[in-house]
Amino acid sequence: MPNKNNKTIPMPLFDDVGDVKLRTWNRCTTFFNIKTNFGEEKAREYADKFTKEVKKQMLGMFSYIANKGYGEVRREINREVVAGSIH
Repeated sequence: MPNKNNKTIPMPLFDDVGDVKLRTWNRCTTFFNIKTNFGEEKAREYADKFTKEVKKQMLGMFSYIANKGYGEVRREINREVVAGSIH
């Protein structure tokens, strides 16, 4: 995906993140940022890199965010990372 200088920016898949919740959060955040900065089509291209199961996880996280609010979910995940329950 090109940035403002027409250089390609790799979009991370977070396959190296062991915790499913943190990995899914990271993927959803990346998807949202791509959509905001580059549009729906580029965001869908990013999502298409994932399996059906991963897409379901992302939809679940987006639903969770919609219900609890972005800030609350972010704080929750950060608390879990700091507490060591997410690595």
